[in-house]
Amino acid sequence: MPACKTLFMTTNRQVMENYVSTGKVYLIHRDFPLPMHAHSQVAAQYSRAAAHIGKFEPVEQALFDNQESGSKPAMLTAPWPPSCPLPKWQKFVRW
Repeated sequence: MPACKTLFMTTNRQVMENYVSTGKVYLIHRDFPLPMHAHSQVAAQYSRAAAHIGKFEPVEQALFDNQESGSKPAMLTAPWPPSCPLPKWQKFVRW
């Protein structure tokens, strides 16, 4: 399992549940897409677009759930929240 997914599935979930949701800390997410990962740049843009419209967490979860598929379409089409129309997302993401 990639290190970023391991961090997300273990540490980040615990921090969110135990500290952020209780107001003890404020978590700031920064993305550092690595050139060695084929779709990291697009995934980073995608998650930033999600943050702009208030859907960061479900999209982040979906990206990690689909990360091992390895293909851009599978990784980046599954997470579209039904409550958010595609055109609203597309203005934030450059393919």
